[in-house]
Amino acid sequence: MRTTQAIVSAILLASGSVRAQEEKLKASVGEPVLDAVVKEIERLEALAPSEEKASPEIPGPSRQMICMLLVGFSTGSPEVTGLDEVGKKLFGIDRSSKLFQVTPRVRVKVINQWLQDKSGSFCLRHARLYLEKEGHWASEGWGEMPVVENK
Repeated sequence: MRTTQAIVSAILLASGSVRAQEEKLKASVGEPVLDAVVKEIERLEALAPSEEKASPEIPGPSRQMICMLLVGFSTGSPEVTGLDEVGKKLFGIDRSSKLFQVTPRVRVKVINQWLQDKSGSFCLRHARLYLEKEGHWASEGWGEMPVVENK
């Protein structure tokens, strides 16, 4: 009987902490901020193809700005861990990537990828925004930028 009570108590405590964490996530990013970020990413996404054709800079300024927005947006958000294989495939998660839950319906994936070329090695950061719409996750934009290591 005590074991059953202990299990029920643990479940209730865990569910309470999960609810509290969800409430904290909801409060951390309000809908107006989320809407503004999504609109700005859509605007930058529309500019990116023309910039990529006109500029020798790769990634272009819009892709770099999207990456900065998304990395900043995900700062302080908890990392999503323990995804099953379907979830990992859905979000493209592997050992080099991290998925952050900004709100219950917003996730940001960040990848730091080390590359080697003639001039040496460097890190390219890639960030992708996922929104839950009608029970399905959809990619809503991505950006990337070179990362300079401070020494």
